[in-house]
Amino acid sequence: MKAVKGIIALVCLFVCVSICRSQEVKAVPDLPDFSGIWILDRTKSEPKLTGGSLQNSNTTIVIVQNSLTMTMNETTVTGTDTFVTNKLIIADGRKVSLNKDKIDKNNFVSYRWKGKKLIKEMGFVVIKGDGSNDLDASLNRSGKEKANLQFMEEWTISKDGRTITQIIHPGLMPGISDLPFTLIMKNVYRRKV
Repeated sequence: MKAVKGIIALVCLFVCVSICRSQEVKAVPDLPDFSGIWILDRTKSEPKLTGGSLQNSNTTIVIVQNSLTMTMNETTVTGTDTFVTNKLIIADGRKVSLNKDKIDKNNFVSYRWKGKKLIKEMGFVVIKGDGSNDLDASLNRSGKEKANLQFMEEWTISKDGRTITQIIHPGLMPGISDLPFTLIMKNVYRRKV
């Protein structure tokens, strides 16, 4: 009898999951599918990198998409160093805190669909440091102890499905106008075949 109840429970679970998945797909029709293996094409990306370790680096992104949810695994190899980033993206527009201890309106990331574009919005607080990088140096020049940095990314896929374009729009930093993040960046990825 326990075996029969177990089988019935599994069948019910399977039916519920199937119904939920079919509803999820119906709720967001006609989204572009970013799934695939993508290689950064530095010749088509802007600005062009000159010098430094990133100029000769190789970046690969593996995307697995299921409606509003996707995983994005990015690997960048620069000489002898390898950097790996793994993201679980839920593109429902909710802001997720980057601060583990509390919800903070200035430290967040959010993903949502806007037509055929995947939109990422992100914000974080830059705190004055020792002046050893561009952000610290700009804060030191401004006389401020901290500043909010926000930016937006737009991800689109070409009509033929062969390239993904990532446009990064910097946000305004109150009180700081001379940061290097005023430049719009474009990364172009080609599908690995």
